[in-house]
Amino acid sequence: MPILDAKGLVKTFGARSVLAGANVTVRSGERVGVVGLNGAGKSTLARILAGLDAPDTGTVTRRRGSTVRYLAQAPDFDGDPTAEQAVALGLQAWTRAVERHATLSAELSRQTGPVEGLLEEQAKAAEDVERLGGWQQEHRVRSMLEQLGVARCSAPVSTLSGGERRRVALAQVLVATPSLAILDEPTNHLDAETIEWLEHFLVEDYLGAIVLVTHDRYLLNRVATRTLEVSDGQVYSYDGGY
Repeated sequence: MPILDAKGLVKTFGARSVLAGANVTVRSGERVGVVGLNGAGKSTLARILAGLDAPDTGTVTRRRGSTVRYLAQAPDFDGDPTAEQAVALGLQAWTRAVERHATLSAELSRQTGPVEGLLEEQAKAAEDVERLGGWQQEHRVRSMLEQLGVARCSAPVSTLSGGERRRVALAQVLVATPSLAILDEPTNHLDAETIEWLEHFLVEDYLGAIVLVTHDRYLLNRVATRTLEVSDGQVYSYDGGY
């Protein structure tokens, strides 16, 4: 079943046509690589599929209820969260439930009158936390950061290097487990050991569909089940990796 279906995508920059009627379909569970020459329009295509940029003409249809997350080459973070806080934002619904439970617990500790209503609300918040992955998600956040080589999990992202911030952004996308993760050059700033772990995670553990924009042909061969080539404004699909 398609998660995303893009038809007739056209995108121009001045007199230069980057996409000229391109079509892309991504189905549930697919791991799709995207290749092409520098400047061919790979990142432009990725941003349009992610809903961050609009095509000049054409349509992008996403399956109802699906979620799409995008890893940018130069990620930005709102405010100045710690690495852990930034990754936990990928678990927004879970984070809201945990915060709600904490607020209600604090209210209960101060309450001197009847508490039946607060107890019911607290129990509902606890049910939401369990439904969204349980109380151990905080451990999952830290584990993902450590697997990706971020040692200073409690440090503000503003104090991290560019490579560390990129790993934080990658962790945020992977922890969120969207229906479709669009990863633009995910192996940039990763060492060989971490790339090997990422390959295994994407193949063995990640449940959603993946679009990989990358020059790393080894990653494509190990992960991609299908490859899209962006060339002369069109997108051509081939089975398998690079």
